[in-house]
Amino acid sequence: MPFPAQVDGTFCAVVGPDYNQAVNIHSPHKEAARAWIDWFTDNSGYDKDNLAISPLKDAPLPEVLKPYEEAGVKLIELDDSAGAEEKLIDDQSEVGIYKPDYRQDLVDLARGARKGSLDGFLGDLGRKWAAAQKTVGS
Repeated sequence: MPFPAQVDGTFCAVVGPDYNQAVNIHSPHKEAARAWIDWFTDNSGYDKDNLAISPLKDAPLPEVLKPYEEAGVKLIELDDSAGAEEKLIDDQSEVGIYKPDYRQDLVDLARGARKGSLDGFLGDLGRKWAAAQKTVGS
């Protein structure tokens, strides 16, 4: 789901590529390995079967993400090499991509195992995030 905070009125959701596909530099079968990756990426249908975003730049979003597209949700890819500030905000707020424990709390709230309201829960997340943003870089 989109992260429950907006930047300039826009919700964001994180997407992540599959880093597990590569051709080993030491492989004696580089051409075959590359052919498999090309087939998997271009022709296998793996992305459609798994409701995933295609790695092809010109491919449409899967139907399951059409509501995101219609709502103007910005899809962002995390760059871990440039995420030091975001990581600090995650650490201080205990909310965010690198601190997923709050997601279990949200599930517990939804299933009635935790007291409170959704508005209160999301408001608390927003307050924690905003407070951490103010302290980063100070």
